[in-house]
Amino acid sequence: MEDKIYLRDWTVVAVLAIVGFCVAIALGVLNGYLFYHDFSQDAGLMGYHKTASSLLHTFSFHNEKELFFETIRRPPGYPIFLALSYALLGERLLTVWIVQMILWIMSIGLFWRISRRFLDGREALIPPFLLACWWGIASQVFVVNVEIFAFFLIIVFLWAWLRYGEEQRTRWIGISAIAFAWFVLIKAPFLYFIPLLIVLFIITMRPLNRRVIRDGVAALFIMGIIIGSWSFYSYYLLGTFQLASGGLTVMRRADDVLLSGDRIKQFFVASLTNDYVADRLFSGYADNPEPINKETRAREKTYAQRLLPDKSNEAILQKELGEATRSLIVQAPIKFIATAFPYLIRLNRPLTPRGDDIDQLFIGTRSFLSPTQKVASILAFLGIWYSFVIGTFLGAIQCMRKKYFVSKWMLPLLVIFYTNGIYALLSHAEARYLFPAMPFYFLLFAFLLAKIKTKVPCVVLGNTIEIRE
Repeated sequence: MEDKIYLRDWTVVAVLAIVGFCVAIALGVLNGYLFYHDFSQDAGLMGYHKTASSLLHTFSFHNEKELFFETIRRPPGYPIFLALSYALLGERLLTVWIVQMILWIMSIGLFWRISRRFLDGREALIPPFLLACWWGIASQVFVVNVEIFAFFLIIVFLWAWLRYGEEQRTRWIGISAIAFAWFVLIKAPFLYFIPLLIVLFIITMRPLNRRVIRDGVAALFIMGIIIGSWSFYSYYLLGTFQLASGGLTVMRRADDVLLSGDRIKQFFVASLTNDYVADRLFSGYADNPEPINKETRAREKTYAQRLLPDKSNEAILQKELGEATRSLIVQAPIKFIATAFPYLIRLNRPLTPRGDDIDQLFIGTRSFLSPTQKVASILAFLGIWYSFVIGTFLGAIQCMRKKYFVSKWMLPLLVIFYTNGIYALLSHAEARYLFPAMPFYFLLFAFLLAKIKTKVPCVVLGNTIEIRE
């Protein structure tokens, strides 16, 4: 007789929330974030706090001395969120911690509901549990940085999109549009994802009647107002419609066309492993690693020196960077595209428990491990993680064979491929850039496990779990 375990929805959410809460607290203590007392000690970016504080006190993104804070002009999505949080709970570091912990727990709960729409029974528990245990995003809860809020918005966007597909109620597509537009004002490269959303909406929202078309136009209008308002504000202030300063980031990719064959080989090995391992094979590599090498740092230092105190010439400098970038790409377009491959690997590498890029592991730190043991531990860690990534893409292949692929799985796959493509092609591809796609990695990995289970009977997996509202 089969054992049956009955789990009510609220019980599952509570358990997952506790797991996520404990993981975040443990990482906060381990990484020392919970011992910070003010913003000057925080590992996040002070520019976000300064902008949020300005919004709170003067209702402006800038002051009489500076048109924006920090060297790089960033989108307004996260500072607006911080300003609202300060208005509710006070302008202090503890406010950020509390609000981001709430968002983290809500993300896990919403992802559980999303997972149930893609997987059946017990399999639906796997993705939210993996998310709750994943140190990558959990390590960001106690950091003043965009990742937790952006992650929450992409979860809300997908959840509301799915609800609209089921019920076709206008409020759901409205929530989805607001969440995605706000997300774009944090992660500007996703602006170019909107045309794909329009096509997907037309293909998947059936029946495509007058009401659905009206809702789609309304959603597009909402996104246009939210995103366009910041674009026109930027033009009024600086003479550019760009949502943020991206010239230096794209230049980090474009200058790869100047790399020699030997340097590309070294960079590929470093991307597949990390800078420490590459340094063991190519002596001195860690002293000047790609993609942010000495030349890159010198260029960015020059940019900062040329930027006027009030930042009024930012658009001019960005235009110069854009022209230089295009010139480099035109020199060797095939090489530019080909060098995206190591960046694709870099995107899909794991983060350290501190939330840092794995390149920083064992670089400039003391350890009781010998060099050989360090290399072995890095390779073992990467081997486990790459197995998960490979499993994810095998799951993607499996779901593409399903007759409901377009209506059900197309959006998660589009997010995954777009995130990988845009950041591998146009950025230096830090692993945290993959955060928007990671929930869908967990979904696909669980989907693969479910497929394996049907082919490999197991006594333990023979038990059934029923989920009840």
